[in-house]
This record gives sequence, structure tokens and C-alpha cells, in this order.
Amino acid sequence: MKPKEIIARMESKFKMKISYMKVWDARRKAIEMIFGSYEDSYRLLLCFMEVIRLSQPRTVYNVKVVGNSRFKALFWAFGPSISGWEECRPVLSLDGTFLLGKYRGTLLAAVGSMGIVDYSCWLLQWLNQRATTHGFGSYKTYMIW
Repeated sequence: MKPKEIIARMESKFKMKISYMKVWDARRKAIEMIFGSYEDSYRLLLCFMEVIRLSQPRTVYNVKVVGNSRFKALFWAFGPSISGWEECRPVLSLDGTFLLGKYRGTLLAAVGSMGIVDYSCWLLQWLNQRATTHGFGSYKTYMIW
């Protein structure tokens, strides 16, 4: 629920007026209590990927960070998917979505068979550069390649 919706429900149900900042802070704390913090999630990322690698034979992953701990990119491929791609024709598929919450940005994914993985990396970097240089602003783009 958005803070304005919470304020409206509190006013209609309990006849209380609560400031937007109090609702925002309470909502943030409730989300953190239920789901944990963003920072904790990123700390658990390596453990999560290692469990997947151990449970799925031939699965590979690579987590890139900037500096000591700032997340930049994550690459992974499941073992069964790698085996399945060996019989396929070269294909490059792109998909993108907007990231909401504390870490806003754009998530752009390129999926391709082994022969064209280099092209997918190049294409993602080219698209990011074009978006920045053609007046669309500077995006925080997390590339999964």
C-alpha cells in the first residue's frame, strides 16, 4: 500500500490524522521487518547463488561489485538451460523493466545462445550509452549478461 492509501484508511477507520512522514517511516519499518533490508538481501545474494549452483549441476554464476560491496551486475545460467541451448539456433532476446523501491533504475536483460553472448553484452552497453547521450538522462542500469 502507498502512504496516501494508509493515511486514508487510518482516517476512515480510526478517525486519526497521521503525517505523511510518520506513515512513510512506519511503512518502511514494516516492510523491513517482514522482508528484511535491501542491504541484507544483497549480502545473501552470494549464498543464494551458491545454493543454486550446488543444487543444479553445471550451473554457473558471476556477481560483479564496485569497490567493496556495491552491486553492479549478476550473470547466471542454469545447468539444464546450458544443456538445452547446445541444440538451439543462435537467438538473442531482450527484455527490460523498471526497478522500483529504494534502488530505482532500469533492469535490461539479454538472453542468447553461447555463440552470441558477446553481442548481447555489446548491445546492452550500446543501448545504455545511446539512452544517456540522446537526452533520456543518466540511468542506473544493472546489466545481466
